[in-house]
Amino acid sequence: MASPAAAGVAAVIRSYYPSLTAKQVKEILMKSVKPLSDVVKKPGTKGATKVPFNELSVSGGTINLYSALQLAAKTKGKKKIKEENKQGA
Repeated sequence: MASPAAAGVAAVIRSYYPSLTAKQVKEILMKSVKPLSDVVKKPGTKGATKVPFNELSVSGGTINLYSALQLAAKTKGKKKIKEENKQGA
């Protein structure tokens, strides 16, 4: 479920801030993560093997839409927008 959640947050960011590049959006997603220190069951293991969540996740936490939008608002977009797109055409 992490992939659809991240894609949804990225889509919201790009819809509000279309001048941001894909690289900028990725950086915003990674910086807006709420860290988790929980211990979870390790997928694919039989039994009760538990590991810290950050060992299973690149970001070490869960994505936060509100934090992502706050960061996006402070980020200057680098992508050029065609004039016709600005007018809603």
